[in-house]
Amino acid sequence: MAEVARPLRFLNLPFGLWLIAAPWLLDGATRGSTLNNAVAGLVVIGLSLPRGRRSKEHYGSWDRYVA
Repeated sequence: MAEVARPLRFLNLPFGLWLIAAPWLLDGATRGSTLNNAVAGLVVIGLSLPRGRRSKEHYGSWDRYVA
């Protein structure tokens, strides 16, 4: 299921962007929390990007869903 669910990791990109943008859009953020949110958002985005190539194995009827 790892290869089939691989495209779902792109759903983490909006969450990472929200972590980065939230301190400027919401009231009451300190400098430390802004830096923390920016680092956490970049980590979430970085870990969401696919690494490597698609496996050479085949997944039967799931093959068309594998990105």
